[in-house]
Amino acid sequence: MSVQKNPVAPLKDLRQVVQMQDGTGVKEEVKFDNGEFQWFVDQARQSYDASVEYFEATQLEQIERNLDNFASRHPADSRYHTEEYRYRSRTFKPKTRIAARQLEEDAAEIFFASQDLIDIRPVNKDSKEDAFVARVHKHMLMTHLEDNLEYFQFVMGGVQDAFKQGDVVSAVAWESDEGEGTNRPTWRLIPIENIHVDPAASWMDPVGTSPYVIEDMPMHIQSVQDRMAEPGEKPEGNQWRWSDVGVLLGASKRAELREGLRAKREGDTIDPLTSNTFRDVEEHMVVMVRRVILRVEGVDWLYYMVGGDLLLSDPVPLRDKAPWLREGERDYQWGYAGVETHRVYKSAPAEWLQDLQAAANIGHNQRTDNITLALNKRYKVKRGRVLDLNSLRTSVPGGIYEVDEMDDVEPEQWADVGGASFYNEDRLTNDFDSLAGSFNQGSVASQRSLNETVGGMRMMAQGSGKARGYMVLTIAATWWGKVCDALFRMIKQYATEDEIIDAVDQMLADGEPVPDMQPLDLIKVPTKLKVNMRLGADPMTRMNNLMSVVANFRQTPIEMQVDWAELFKEGAAAAGFGDGDRFLVDTEGQDPQVAMLQQQLQEMQQIIEQKQVEQQGKMQIAQLSAETKRMSDQLKSQTALAIQEIKASIADQDRLIEAEQNEIDREELVLAREGLIHQLNVARFNMKKELRGLSEGDSESPAPGKAGEMARDDYGNLPGRTG
Repeated sequence: MSVQKNPVAPLKDLRQVVQMQDGTGVKEEVKFDNGEFQWFVDQARQSYDASVEYFEATQLEQIERNLDNFASRHPADSRYHTEEYRYRSRTFKPKTRIAARQLEEDAAEIFFASQDLIDIRPVNKDSKEDAFVARVHKHMLMTHLEDNLEYFQFVMGGVQDAFKQGDVVSAVAWESDEGEGTNRPTWRLIPIENIHVDPAASWMDPVGTSPYVIEDMPMHIQSVQDRMAEPGEKPEGNQWRWSDVGVLLGASKRAELREGLRAKREGDTIDPLTSNTFRDVEEHMVVMVRRVILRVEGVDWLYYMVGGDLLLSDPVPLRDKAPWLREGERDYQWGYAGVETHRVYKSAPAEWLQDLQAAANIGHNQRTDNITLALNKRYKVKRGRVLDLNSLRTSVPGGIYEVDEMDDVEPEQWADVGGASFYNEDRLTNDFDSLAGSFNQGSVASQRSLNETVGGMRMMAQGSGKARGYMVLTIAATWWGKVCDALFRMIKQYATEDEIIDAVDQMLADGEPVPDMQPLDLIKVPTKLKVNMRLGADPMTRMNNLMSVVANFRQTPIEMQVDWAELFKEGAAAAGFGDGDRFLVDTEGQDPQVAMLQQQLQEMQQIIEQKQVEQQGKMQIAQLSAETKRMSDQLKSQTALAIQEIKASIADQDRLIEAEQNEIDREELVLAREGLIHQLNVARFNMKKELRGLSEGDSESPAPGKAGEMARDDYGNLPGRTG
């Protein structure tokens, strides 16, 4: 089938007022004359209506319930919205939201903790030039991801969509504006109610196998008109046909809009995308533009509409607008949180947990009602008696109310909550945590048989981590990997020469040898993208696993002929590091015998270095012993000389004492002699202490004596000394 383009006629020639007869009389309706493209308009409208009808009949109610549980609100059909439960406890236990937060925490750790989650590899592994080009490609991809502040929100929002909706859908595009100097990829998440595919599409690839893909794009009228050509002019490039505000609003009102679901996302309030009642400025009002991809005879055609009748752009081949796409590929990525065969719209984790969430709410609220009644009882009163009912209702502590007879009022007795109720809650918590992969303090408290040991705690944490890790792995494999692959191909398609040169300069700064190729030729070298995803292991466990793998490999006998690269890949995969290829050095073309001899040489060098360290240690010990002996001998000689001097002083004092006749002077000489004897004892004590310190390796000087000891020279300055 061939599609011919013709100049766009003025708007006044595209609208026709048609009189229609119905049960209420004659009414006028605006019709749009889309010329030779009317067939495309009819196909899009009929396909859209069929998809919306199926979605609203099978998915809408369930997704609204999922959004309520995620927002910790009781679903619309819950008993707690009835009049009977108006005065009952209506608490919502946020178990679903806790499970979602834990999944997001794991996803953040997996997607953003590792620097090598995305790997670009050369198709020709034997070429060093191709390996260099692969590193350049990876640098360019990571630069675009890390420089975009919305990337974190985009990835975490996709994980959250998969938890709430079951499916996550996104679209990627390229934004280039020479005036503003922008040249970058863009991405956006699409609510599941805004994407429409055929219900009979393949469950593994709904976007690629559906005969049509229609997206509802909420846009401000101002943004729509910015993309339009001037009135009466032919659109050029990416321009749309001109339409005034009234026409856009009139066409959009006839669109099938699921306002209830969008209102749920806002907390059961007004849908901000479809309600313009609070907007006074026409240019700020929102219309729903339909982006249509229709496959005709194997070719995907792209065009835009408002509502089911107003055509904004002529149909063009999709690959003309997105040349980076593969044959038959669409520029949407559809993934999910759990594999569910033969079903286009997958059930969400929030749906898996809804019955357990409801049971937990019921049990908690019933216990709360029971406790409330036990503390504030209900009363039975005799009919027709004059009683102060308000006083009974308030139940003020210490309050008094009057009765005619003592049996006019009788309180109802309520038994306390039994242990079976709490036991049942523990069982529900265990089932919920097992399904959601949750592990928190509540899980520890309920698993009494395991939480009493560290090993039991580790078992519970690892089991829950694997469950959540599997969900993140599924999201990454079915959605995030497709996003990265599309971004990578767009970068190769639209990269400028300056961006390539910047990446090459970075490689030069790192000391990389640059092949002799033109910058634009570097981007044409074929490479492939791989996502290095691990499953169910925390960073410390991953590190311990990797170290144990390396240690076990080193204990293998050298004389065995072992393919170390393959063995390491197997061990790294078991430890959660994929094939571990990024840890290996390329030794292609090296003789295995030479490699084995080099390994033996390295081990012999390690042994020699160890022996050298031991010999150096022995020499240092010998030197230290000799130095200690020298210092000890020196200390002994110095102390012996000091002792001899003190002994000589004592002998002189003895002679003076014998010759002294004055009793007072004699007592002073005796006191001085005792001081010299004390100095002698202190000198001997200090020598022993320093020798002991040298033997223990302590080279510091001994601490000074206690406060109050008289210094040696002070004994010669005694009061009353004469002569």
